[in-house]
Amino acid sequence: MSRSPLPPSSPAVAVDAVEDLAAALPHLLGFPPVESLVVVALEGPRGELTFTLRLDLPEPCDVAAVAEICAARMDAAAADAVIAFVVTESPDPSAGQLPGADVVEALQRAVPMPLRDAFLLRGGRVWSFLCPDPRCCPAEGRPVAESSPVASTLAAAAVVAGRPLFRDRDEVVRAAQAVGGDAAAAVLAAVDRLDDRRVPQRYRQALPGLLARAAEGEPALTDDEAALVGWAWHDVGLRDEMLGSVADEAPGAGTLVRAVARLVPAPYDAPAAAMLGWVAYAEGTGVLAAAALERALVTDPGYSLAKLLDDALHRQVPPSALRSLWAKVPVPARRRPAPRR
Repeated sequence: MSRSPLPPSSPAVAVDAVEDLAAALPHLLGFPPVESLVVVALEGPRGELTFTLRLDLPEPCDVAAVAEICAARMDAAAADAVIAFVVTESPDPSAGQLPGADVVEALQRAVPMPLRDAFLLRGGRVWSFLCPDPRCCPAEGRPVAESSPVASTLAAAAVVAGRPLFRDRDEVVRAAQAVGGDAAAAVLAAVDRLDDRRVPQRYRQALPGLLARAAEGEPALTDDEAALVGWAWHDVGLRDEMLGSVADEAPGAGTLVRAVARLVPAPYDAPAAAMLGWVAYAEGTGVLAAAALERALVTDPGYSLAKLLDDALHRQVPPSALRSLWAKVPVPARRRPAPRR
């Protein structure tokens, strides 16, 4: 299951045609959906897109259960109406019937709000399950252009913000993991060389330059830089200052978190992985957030930040609410990291 609350930094774009919305789905989810049911929450009189849910297409015996899951998630998202997409390359089961019609019928019965429309997305074309008018919904479907103005605007905004578009869901999950082998061993050796007493000072001296490099693109961190930053974030105060920078969308902050989380391995990665979860959550990439938080909790099952964010993710707390809450939380008193074993 993928849950993607829309990031507050997303540009305001008007979606006037369903093919534009279909082209935008990869940017709403963070990866192109394949053999998926995608349900989009709409809120308010203008139909503002606020939340996107993706699930694997269910087997026939699971259709009703999946529809109930969608209904509960859309209700929790306070959706006033929803739009659904069945994304599949399956052929029509019979003449005049589209694949996934049983899923759409189950959604109509289950969701407590109006199902504004439901569409089949297949082979770069889109068909409506609910509209019988051939003037707007022809039998051959309507073409979907990946370079539509809506998709192009969202793609450009993601590039500016440093949010990658992943090839598929598996690549998203892999992006939450740390490097292994010799690269991990080199960072662990660099952590062992650190002088704990000097870490906060060295970190503060190095941070402006690291953020400047990250603002220009993915920084090629050295082992010593990754070790310094990853270990410094064990200090709750230093960690929360960086999270504040991420919440304020400071240039390079999110990119630096991603780079450090990629390089710092267990057993020192709980803070960096939890911070990656925060960055992904704030950007609306629910799959990456869930994978990063799971990684943090595997290393440290009691890590409070990861537990808090994981709970918020499952409760579908909007990123804007977390940002607002974070702005009201004072930075805790400085606390040095525990000695390394």
